[in-house]
Amino acid sequence: MNGQSGDGEEATVVDSGLAGDTALLLTRWSLRSLLEHPFQHPPTLEFLRWFHRVAPPHPDTVDKILGDAGAKEDLLRLYHRAVELRAPASPSPCRTETLELFTGVMLRLLEAQGPLPLGELHAGVVSACLSDPSTPQARRDAGVVLLSLYVHEMWSGACSPHLFLQHVRLVTAAAKPKGKRRTTKSTLEESHVSAICNDIVARTTDGSGTRPSV
Repeated sequence: MNGQSGDGEEATVVDSGLAGDTALLLTRWSLRSLLEHPFQHPPTLEFLRWFHRVAPPHPDTVDKILGDAGAKEDLLRLYHRAVELRAPASPSPCRTETLELFTGVMLRLLEAQGPLPLGELHAGVVSACLSDPSTPQARRDAGVVLLSLYVHEMWSGACSPHLFLQHVRLVTAAAKPKGKRRTTKSTLEESHVSAICNDIVARTTDGSGTRPSV
């Protein structure tokens, strides 16, 4: 009986390892294929839906992917292509789902790399940048773009998001009343970015009014 139990456990380990190896190979191939062509949301979204099913729920698979420097680099490259591609004039559900799903995946992988330094700061940044579905799309997009800057800096194992926080403080310092201005898409984006940066500052300030050192 014990022997059969041991054999079953060993088979499970083997199956888990094989699944992780297969997922890594398919991930590397998919990322290379996507990066070889101009960025498009539909194929990227299709890859993300598959990746979301096979990677984050399985720690062994996540470990294999995070242990592959090429896969990590390609994930970050594709993520920034998705974020930096200019938004269309009219809302695109495909683009929205791609950005939000990709951001969720990157955050889960970032957190899986180990305990993040300044845990409260991390929670504050994520909470300020991510909005619920009822939030205006322009604000949600602005939050994803800001969060991508944070993910990029922390992805390499930085002890603190120094450059990200500098950017946030520059935005809040520059966001002073400038009189009445005609509301345009550009000014609306600026107002959303400014509001999120102010929220980040508020969420990452301790009770004494002191911000975390960076």
